[in-house]
Amino acid sequence: KKFEQVLMESLLIQARVEQEMTLDKRDDSPAERYYEEMFKKEGVTKEDFKATYDAYVKQPEQLKAVYQDVLNDLQQRADSTAH
Repeated sequence: KKFEQVLMESLLIQARVEQEMTLDKRDDSPAERYYEEMFKKEGVTKEDFKATYDAYVKQPEQLKAVYQDVLNDLQQRADSTAH
């Protein structure tokens, strides 16, 4: 569950950075700071996350299931804010 939470937060950071770079026309990318803040908040290190992700990459069906759970969680968030 912790990995799913951190993965979801990392996807949200990616979307935020893309928006800032595209829509807000930013030249600098604060992505590294966003990731540092997120890892600190979640109580994991970048290295721990990368090691777990790399382990999942070797098990594509499990990684696919994790991504599906994350996408479901993101959809629930979107649905709850839309109402």
